[in-house]
Amino acid sequence: MTETTPAPASAPPQSSYFRKHWNGELSLARTFWVNIFAVNVALWGISKIPSLPPINDLAPVTAFVTFLALIGLLSALSIWQVVGLWRSASAYRAQKKAENKGAGWAFASYTVCIVFVLSFVMQTVLFVVPTTVQLAQIAGGDTEYDDFAMRLLNPHELEVMGGLGHGSADKVKVMLDANPDVAIVHLNSRGGRLEEGYKLHDIIKSQGLSTITKSGCESACTLAFLAGKERYLSSSAGLGFHAPSGPYASLQDVTKTRVRMIDLAVANGVVQDFAAEVYFYNEDDAWYPEHADLLKSNFATGYSSGQFAVSGLGAEPKLEDIAKQGFGEDFDKALRATDAETYNALLAEIHEGILTGKPQNVVYGSVASVMEAIALKRLPYASQKSLSDLGDHFAAQLAFLNANDVNSCMQFLGLPMEGPASISGFPPHFSINRMNIWQDIITSSVGAEKHPVDPTHVNTVTDKVYDLLLQTENGKTAATTLGDIEGTPSAAKRCQAFSLFYDAVSKLDATDKAAFVQDTFSDEG
Repeated sequence: MTETTPAPASAPPQSSYFRKHWNGELSLARTFWVNIFAVNVALWGISKIPSLPPINDLAPVTAFVTFLALIGLLSALSIWQVVGLWRSASAYRAQKKAENKGAGWAFASYTVCIVFVLSFVMQTVLFVVPTTVQLAQIAGGDTEYDDFAMRLLNPHELEVMGGLGHGSADKVKVMLDANPDVAIVHLNSRGGRLEEGYKLHDIIKSQGLSTITKSGCESACTLAFLAGKERYLSSSAGLGFHAPSGPYASLQDVTKTRVRMIDLAVANGVVQDFAAEVYFYNEDDAWYPEHADLLKSNFATGYSSGQFAVSGLGAEPKLEDIAKQGFGEDFDKALRATDAETYNALLAEIHEGILTGKPQNVVYGSVASVMEAIALKRLPYASQKSLSDLGDHFAAQLAFLNANDVNSCMQFLGLPMEGPASISGFPPHFSINRMNIWQDIITSSVGAEKHPVDPTHVNTVTDKVYDLLLQTENGKTAATTLGDIEGTPSAAKRCQAFSLFYDAVSKLDATDKAAFVQDTFSDEG
């Protein structure tokens, strides 16, 4: 009988390194220091390589897919690391227990695993999910900001409006490249993606353009506003700031975002304390600082005085929008009710001026004269307050002219001048105040009863004015000059006399002042 030699048993297959880690077969020291510590340090180093393109610079769909792939790989790596470390710690603990020794390093490793998991969950909730949603929105067309639009107001002015979604800065650059004469960008935007705000800032800055807002500039839009060589505010608009919103992995990342915005503001000449105040503002609702503070801190460098085109009316300005924004709803109704024919003609003229990009003071220049003509006709129906305000305004105008150029004062009064007038118009706040008064007169006159001039009352009021004048030496001189106004007093004396006279009128009570103003300025006076 022949003996057969049994075949040697085959060796068990060798586990791969990754499987050994997963099963906890590696030493605890190697598992922690090589597979956890060293790998994470390497990943951190790779993330700091400056030549790596930011994911925001990739095409939207590519960025979304790349982010998902990276998150998938990192998530798988994290799970592999934690499971392997936990199992290795358990094996280490069992070994030490068998040796009747302490297993402190095992419990330390358990703690690391727990912290790791908590950090993973926090990163997922605060960063991964919001970033995934944001990139998905951008890849789907960024519809949250699909109201972005531009309008070339004239060869020198471009308006940017709506939300600053992905790619909006690139569109602005294309428009500017096609219109090299543009010198100022109107920013009427609710903001949007921060990176778009930074990109738009760099585009505006590189071309040496100025900026202005006519209807408001919020959030990321303020970053673009900072780029202006000159940064203008309009009287009806401001800059809005709120807490940063978006996917942030930690409070430290939020702080970095705020510091980056502050640094940009300071680099553009803004006072650092104010930049910190606005960009560390921590409410979701926008805060609009006072214009005085924006100017004092150099966030804005000046006011628009009507030299730029009208903007802030949308991509396709409509007559009804112009009426509501330009006149205000109440005054719009009042003006239409008092003189519909003049109202329609005026609105059409304004509309044409806006569409052709004429300067605001030209567009609304005819408005003031038309409103004045209508308002003067409505004086017998106007409120006492609006008439009183008109008297105060006229007194302020005369005081300004008397202090600056008597010949301009004489021209304003319609009296002979002794030389050329050097003042061609009043400062902007006078024009704004006058327009507001005309609006108040017209609005208050709708549906009101007529209050005719009472000559007896007016004479009594005039006597009160002279009584006020005679209380001072300058007033006495003014009264004498007014008594000989057609005689030989100099222009300076006559201008001063009228200025003091209407200053006295401004000191009357509202009833007397209103009666005097109606008698002086209305056709029935």
